[in-house]
Amino acid sequence: MYVMKNNKEREIRLQDLLDKFSEKYDLVISKLDDIKEKIK
Repeated sequence: MYVMKNNKEREIRLQDLLDKFSEKYDLVISKLDDIKEKIK
């Protein structure tokens, strides 16, 4: 039972990290696109 609970918590934490990462990633990509446009 304990192991299951632990795995679930780890899964939730990982999902949370992934969400944050993907937000940052989107931001970085859009900034890069802006820079690319300015350079053209």
